[in-house]
Amino acid sequence: MRLSSYDAALAAIKLLEQSGFQARLAGGCVRDRLRGVAPKDHDIATDAQPEQVIALFKQAGYRTVPTGIKHGTITLVYDGIGIEITTLRADVHTDGRHAVVEFSKDFALDAARRDFTVNAMYEDRHGKVYDYFAGQSDLQARKLVFVGDADQRIQEDYLRIMRMFRFWAQLQFTPTPAALAATTRHSDGLALISQERITAELMALLREAKIALIVEQMFAVGVMAQILPAIKFKRTMLAAIVATAKVEKEYRSLARLGILLDAVEDSEALQALIAGLRMSNNNQAQLLVLIKMADKLAEVSSRAAAMQLIDAIERRTFIGSFLRMYYPIWSVRYGGKLRGLEFMYQTELEDGDLRRSGLPITGDDLLAYFGKPAGVWVGKLLAKLRWEYREKKWRTKDEGLALAKRLI
Repeated sequence: MRLSSYDAALAAIKLLEQSGFQARLAGGCVRDRLRGVAPKDHDIATDAQPEQVIALFKQAGYRTVPTGIKHGTITLVYDGIGIEITTLRADVHTDGRHAVVEFSKDFALDAARRDFTVNAMYEDRHGKVYDYFAGQSDLQARKLVFVGDADQRIQEDYLRIMRMFRFWAQLQFTPTPAALAATTRHSDGLALISQERITAELMALLREAKIALIVEQMFAVGVMAQILPAIKFKRTMLAAIVATAKVEKEYRSLARLGILLDAVEDSEALQALIAGLRMSNNNQAQLLVLIKMADKLAEVSSRAAAMQLIDAIERRTFIGSFLRMYYPIWSVRYGGKLRGLEFMYQTELEDGDLRRSGLPITGDDLLAYFGKPAGVWVGKLLAKLRWEYREKKWRTKDEGLALAKRLI
């Protein structure tokens, strides 16, 4: 029977200890265990050097991957489970983006370089918790408190501003006034962080259910002005964001981002802003469709028009899931105000199989039937036949050929 992530981590800790090293569970997994939530994964902190960790587990027959060996992290593959093992560290130098570290044997020093008190706790394999900065107290109070001086923690790594808002959304722990004030003072430091890292944190935040108050605070402290310039806060955004909690988590981030970006009226400015987020080409296309193609919903008044628009949406966004993504988002945003949206929904629900199915007739069939040389006429005729097929005007090959004769 395959081990759980927790049991695999305990087995790894035991092996490290048997070899004379200290090792404990660290960070988020300890936090989540203390609040009664099963961690998704388990990280280990140890005083063993990375090369010692690699040698130890290689000798024991386990594979390791040097995922972040420069900073002391290797990933152990234990019974098919990935476990990050990181050597205890202390900061030597930080510049707001990167840290130069030296390895340590002191858990207290390692805790001192972490971001929030609730993430700076450790647990040994017997269940004893090591808490150097009152993390358990802050956990019970549901507070986000920077370890030590908030200004210093942020200036060491400005991405911690985004992490604070993301943890607020994820844990529903409220930052202290000191933490919020520090983000206000240093929000311009986000300009030093790569856009890819900022966008990843933003999308993770937007995925969580209850974020309306958090988004409002991000505007209030100046963070949104840094990461989404040209967007002005509108209170109507909040109600739309609350409503999109109903959207599948897989698509919720794009739905919320679309709500924020909808405030940009100039098309060129919108495209530039989306491109600046450094998302995948697919995500960029999905956002543009989400914001701009909704205008075409009012024009839909037939089954053929509905299928044509759904085709265009799915062709541009590469998702093939109009009902899963766009219908829930648009129905939340527009309610029952757009008849075209409901028409598209019913058409896809009832006739989506017709839109995706292959025709009973091929180009070769048409060439043989008409005895004409190949040319553009074949593609054009097939396109006409497809729409008539979707309108249920024909079904069999003989019916299709008879219709083709009339159409040509």
